Amino acid sequence: MSNQPDLNSILSVPPSVLILSSEDCPSQNRLTLDVDFLPEEQVCPRCGSRRCSIKGTWEPQTIRHLPSGSRSVFIRYTPQRFKCADCHAAFKESVSWIHPNLQMTNALFTEIYLRLTENVSIRAIANREYVTPCVVKDVLDLSAAGRPEELPVVLCIFDFRAKTGTWDSDIHHWGSYTYLCGIADGTTGVLLDILPGADMACLSDYFSSYTLKQLSRVRLVICDTSGTFISVARKFFPSAVTGIEPCCMSSRLNAAMDQIRTRALSDPARPEPGQSAENQLSLREAARFLRIRPSSGEIPVPHNASAQERLSRVLEVFPDISEMYTLLAEFGAIITSDWPGTVRQDLNKWLEHASSSSVPEIRDAASIVRHWRGYLLDGLEFRDHCICCMEFMGAIRTFVRRAGCPRSFEAMRNRLLLICGTVHPASPVGGGRGFHPSCGGES
Repeated sequence: MSNQPDLNSILSVPPSVLILSSEDCPSQNRLTLDVDFLPEEQVCPRCGSRRCSIKGTWEPQTIRHLPSGSRSVFIRYTPQRFKCADCHAAFKESVSWIHPNLQMTNALFTEIYLRLTENVSIRAIANREYVTPCVVKDVLDLSAAGRPEELPVVLCIFDFRAKTGTWDSDIHHWGSYTYLCGIADGTTGVLLDILPGADMACLSDYFSSYTLKQLSRVRLVICDTSGTFISVARKFFPSAVTGIEPCCMSSRLNAAMDQIRTRALSDPARPEPGQSAENQLSLREAARFLRIRPSSGEIPVPHNASAQERLSRVLEVFPDISEMYTLLAEFGAIITSDWPGTVRQDLNKWLEHASSSSVPEIRDAASIVRHWRGYLLDGLEFRDHCICCMEFMGAIRTFVRRAGCPRSFEAMRNRLLLICGTVHPASPVGGGRGFHPSCGGES
């Protein structure tokens, strides 16, 4: 018995637990421990009385424990049967180191919970802890976070596309891709909540649950180019400043460049210069240098001589692409310049230049920028005071790429809130985490 504390330490069993025997089953890669322990003070689950006495034994129980030596470990014990002296209710004894709702120890629950905060799949967690994926999902279901009690001063609203939904019993398949809505704190970078839709009805139902005092706490709303989000901001946060991210507008301009590039490649029979196979190949190879980075507002610069030569040839041969490339560079300089400076004047000049273009895609892009001009300027003014929605969307894309997209909305929401949300990884009742390096940001 002198080696008992060492064995408890090796198997991560509490010192108060006495290991009576062990049963090793190599064929199932399983180790079962028969244990005994002193009874703890019990509280009646019905009336809360502490006047409880032992009235016998319960049926033997087998629970999961932390793996050891590349084997799954099970603990087998016989709980006592208690009876309350006040209400005469009989109940099974509760043990402090055993999870009250799951057939596992608190040590295994905490270990799986911490793994769920990482960008890995549920199956990978199950394989590492030598449990089934259903056990990991049970822990995930118990870690669900509720609606945040307070709204932040800087509120970020964004939507993202995910393959999640409900099970269709007719076709035996999960729902197709849908748009979900994210609610985040733009100051701390904490994901507050995920909504099952990005439409007006879903957002109105969500924000209507808050009081006027709670809604008035929001002073700045940052969103993307969505009329629904702007309408929600006007309705529920009339005294707050509403701005859109310059990064979202950069994506619209990139789409215009892609349309011009596709048009230049799709009709080689047009009697225009530059339609040779060699020039088309250069255009395809230089495509990544013809887009502005939404995260930084800069256009990638080729680092080798051959790439620079291809880009120069494309800008020389295709005048429409050259004009759009110049406008992209000018727009990137505007959104990355210091505020206030001459941002308003520069943006007006940019709009005048783009609107007078003979390229229809450029005129359409200028029309979009002009439509969102006021909100764009507000987003530029406060861009240094908040984390942009593109960073949240990047974190979600990283999560989906590494951990896999959960099929149900509840599983998607729980995982996202665990990874970069309001739950601290140290415990299920923590107070906030924010961006983690594993999901694309810093704490």
